[in-house]
Amino acid sequence: MYSVGALSLSTMYSVGALSLSAMYSVGALSLSAMYSVGALSLSAMYSVGALSLSAMYSVGALSLSAMYSVGALSL
Repeated sequence: MYSVGALSLSTMYSVGALSLSAMYSVGALSLSAMYSVGALSLSAMYSVGALSLSAMYSVGALSLSAMYSVGALSL
């Protein structure tokens, strides 16, 4: 009787510990997924911003050089 009770208690504790560890690991996985998705979206925003800025600068430099070359041609 005692051994049966101890076995049932130990199985209950081990099942409880397993379910708790599974819950924690699932929570940690979902948190890390949220953070990685957030970091990916942030890096995408920054790279898009850097690309649009470099495109603006290159367009500005091209229009400036075109203006200068047109001015030199007219002179």
